[in-house]
Amino acid sequence: MAPNVTVPMNFGKHLLSSPTHNTLKLNTSKGGVVCASSVILSFNSPVIDHMTTTLHMTSVDMLEFSEAAVRIFVESAYSGTADEITRETFRDLNKMSSVFKVEWLVGKCYQYFSDLSEAVKVPNYTDLLFLFEEGAYVYENLKRKNLLEIGMKKIQSFSWKSQFFEEYLIKAERLSILKLDLVIELAGNDVESVVQILTRQLSDLVLNQGLPTYCEYLLENSDLSLCRQSNKLLFDELFDMLDNLPDEKMRWTYGLLKKNSKKNVQKCDEPTPLLAVSTHPLIPSNEGNIMKENSRNNSENSDDPRPVSTLSLIPRKKKPNMIPNLYHSFDMDMSFDEVYQWLLISDEIDSIILAIEAISTWNWYRCFKKSATTVKFDVDLEVLQGMMEGLRSIRGWCKLPHSFSSYHCLGGGSLSYLCSSSREETTYLYLTPELSLTSEKQGMEALRSSTKLMFRFKHPAVGSCNLPGQCGFILETVRSSLSLWKLRLCTKEDDYASGRIHFHNEIRAENMHVFVRGVQVGLTTSIIPVLYPLTWLGFLWNEKETLEKLINWTRSSSFRSFGVFYKV
Repeated sequence: MAPNVTVPMNFGKHLLSSPTHNTLKLNTSKGGVVCASSVILSFNSPVIDHMTTTLHMTSVDMLEFSEAAVRIFVESAYSGTADEITRETFRDLNKMSSVFKVEWLVGKCYQYFSDLSEAVKVPNYTDLLFLFEEGAYVYENLKRKNLLEIGMKKIQSFSWKSQFFEEYLIKAERLSILKLDLVIELAGNDVESVVQILTRQLSDLVLNQGLPTYCEYLLENSDLSLCRQSNKLLFDELFDMLDNLPDEKMRWTYGLLKKNSKKNVQKCDEPTPLLAVSTHPLIPSNEGNIMKENSRNNSENSDDPRPVSTLSLIPRKKKPNMIPNLYHSFDMDMSFDEVYQWLLISDEIDSIILAIEAISTWNWYRCFKKSATTVKFDVDLEVLQGMMEGLRSIRGWCKLPHSFSSYHCLGGGSLSYLCSSSREETTYLYLTPELSLTSEKQGMEALRSSTKLMFRFKHPAVGSCNLPGQCGFILETVRSSLSLWKLRLCTKEDDYASGRIHFHNEIRAENMHVFVRGVQVGLTTSIIPVLYPLTWLGFLWNEKETLEKLINWTRSSSFRSFGVFYKV
């Protein structure tokens, strides 16, 4: 750990020209390299401090960021100032400050953004677009709304929303779900301004192309009853236009009209609360995504090949009711350093149990790539455990309950060092499916066929329950082009029509993690309980060279039980 040094501090920019001092290489986009002192950067960043002093890294990949921005980042750490920030480097510098936890530089970036907003005295689209886009980027990637609020308040202060939407929605088909949500948020009670633009666009699009997905999303998620109250003629014109849609859209149009005709219109001076990142299955979010993705259909029921690379700083959108499963998005060919940096900042990995799933899969994969018969892992167990402890500390994750301490994972090591010492904690409950409702296949084979799996489980938050049947939930497999299908939590009444079990809304998909429980024989013939994550199972099913070994394992009694760890 770096000594207690108060930053920002002027260490002296002149040290940047010294090859003796600057032994840490920062690899930037387009092959750029910026050299810096690991000591000075460690004083400023606890993340870099951990990378260099604990993991002994001599280079850090900052491939998402431009060389110019990384250079300003380093110069700021040396000088204790942030005078070189520009509009062109602001996004990268602000994100680097947050990712590497340089708190004083985060504050400087905020001040720079606030000053830019204050400098806009006359409304113009270029300046307001910059404020809006940068605020939206920070909200989406860093989960902070402070810059977004500044940008939106600036647009509102000029009473310039209609003019802004006029330009912003010209290419609305390219907007991510988050951007569409923010359009709705910015419009607030002035839904008419958005409807007017959509109605004009629909007059050209409906007859030629049908209803664009962005229009469908905006109309479904806007309170059109506000438009009906303020401009009945425009409201009627919109639905006259929607009447021209194909017959298969008639039910949708009728439902939309019914919902907004009967809704009680409530007057409100404030805009509606900021919407969370949505997960509408029809519109992919491509803005700012640095992953090299294969062409894909974003429907939940579509084929879903894995991306070429997932070393991504961009949070992946979680589809509603889908059980976390890294197999469909995890690049198992990353280096150890790349895996560590990904786990350090990925929004997809939001708990220690998902980090275990990722690193365990990676370690096993590298092992099998070298030999399908010899178990020899790439990374020493002590190094791996040190990395996991550091990750848990830096990201502020809770420890696992004491019950996990008996399991081995992560390439052979015990999980006890990641567990609480208290035996009373029951953060995770292990649930096993009682039966397959729609498939003859049982056990793990059910995970790659069309089936519904029934679990009996009463959530602790559910009080007395008088509903027929027992409390529980159903998981349904969702077809994928890969051999491991996805799992979705069933929440609709029709799914529980049999009456065997009933569903409570307290049960959430994001709290479920599917693992396979097995055993291994130790060096002294002792039986060791082992956890295999679902991600790793998918890799085995999809790799031809390990198919024979897989068949032997999955048919053995020691490798057949799978279930759900549920976080309560």
